Amino acid sequence: MRFAIIDIETTGGNYKQGKIIEIAIFIYEEGRVIDSFCSLINPGIKLDPFITRLTGIKDKMLTDEPSFAEIAKRILEITTNCVFVAHNVQFDYGFVREEFRRIGHKYKRKKLCTHQLAKKAFPHLPSHSLGKLCKSLNIPLEQHHRAAADAQATTYLFDMIAQSENNNLIQAAVNLRTSSHWPTNLSVDLVASLPEETGIYYFHDNEGNVIYLGKTSDIQNRVFQHFSQIPQSEWRQQMFNTVTSVSYELTGSDLIASIQESYELLNELPTFNKRQKSMRYPWGIVQFTDHAGYICFRVARLRHADARISCYRNEKRANEALKNLMSQYGLHPSKCGMPELHGISKMEKLTTYNAKAEAASKQFDFNHPNFLIVGEGKHNDEHSVVLIKNGMFGGYDYFEQEMLNYPNEVANLIKAMPINREIEMIIRSHLKSPHSDKIILLSNNN
Repeated sequence: MRFAIIDIETTGGNYKQGKIIEIAIFIYEEGRVIDSFCSLINPGIKLDPFITRLTGIKDKMLTDEPSFAEIAKRILEITTNCVFVAHNVQFDYGFVREEFRRIGHKYKRKKLCTHQLAKKAFPHLPSHSLGKLCKSLNIPLEQHHRAAADAQATTYLFDMIAQSENNNLIQAAVNLRTSSHWPTNLSVDLVASLPEETGIYYFHDNEGNVIYLGKTSDIQNRVFQHFSQIPQSEWRQQMFNTVTSVSYELTGSDLIASIQESYELLNELPTFNKRQKSMRYPWGIVQFTDHAGYICFRVARLRHADARISCYRNEKRANEALKNLMSQYGLHPSKCGMPELHGISKMEKLTTYNAKAEAASKQFDFNHPNFLIVGEGKHNDEHSVVLIKNGMFGGYDYFEQEMLNYPNEVANLIKAMPINREIEMIIRSHLKSPHSDKIILLSNNN
């Protein structure tokens, strides 16, 4: 069996946004390296100073280097019929697969992680990071965070694992059919045929019922992870005994995977999803008007249909948020469900106070009332589109690139979905985190 032991350096930590700037590949077979390939890569963008400090690679070093497209054929050839091996393999594999996707090719290999293998081969060591392993095992590593040096060190590590007392670890990891704890009624071949793409996966019992579901950026790998270790809890053992098949739905977009997961958990109520009967954000700040006409706020445990301006994972966070709102906007405790404190000023006139309360409420609005969030589609010829309409989640769909030249028409074509405040929290969190999605503003009268 051949193994392609690989290390890459990149422009950042997210393969959806980052590019590879260096790659090193060592082909290992029967205890020796039989081929290798190393190259710097011009990513077409400037490097962040942090990446330069970490790797020592500078922009000028990449100017005359080939693009990924120019060396893709060599990478395909040298890794054909090989198992893809790396330390924290999902990182390296995700970047390589994404670079191939950008040039219109699918890249699929079996994968092995030396980080996971090292944990099993050398469980007594205090750390299993590559740098610490090299120190503990006396593996030479002179230029850490350069692809050739790290790939060579990983090759030494892989050889040590292969020669260790647990020398069956590698074969067992490659061929999970030897795993005695694999679910009895689930085909390994079925799981191996699942796509390595973003979407939702579903576990079914022998009657076809959905017993568990989840979202992921790599369906095949995530499903393998579920069953790659002996179940430690009773409910997981029960799931192992019950699952007979796996299905999936591609989403392309991480955001839509999260949105769809939220809806599916409520619709399917899978037996083995711990959170299926409750919301991930069960506490919220609720807004209402009292008998005197004052805008009021309070913290409450929410039901799915409740209207609220913000949601939180627990009561403590909700109360902290409301207290910050009171402090920032000068809201009166009596109008926020809080006990009045000594020295608090008298209530202001209705119009004056409500103006402050309305400003406080708008803090939780999206920056724009009407816009599209455009992300990756299920294939290269389309994009995912999430609609925010009148400040609320309006639905999602997929469109070809040409349609995006007419954003208001696209918005009108998206079928309305039930209002789900939890999904709005998912969208807010997504927009606040680093992402590569494009925001297209819509006219307010759309």
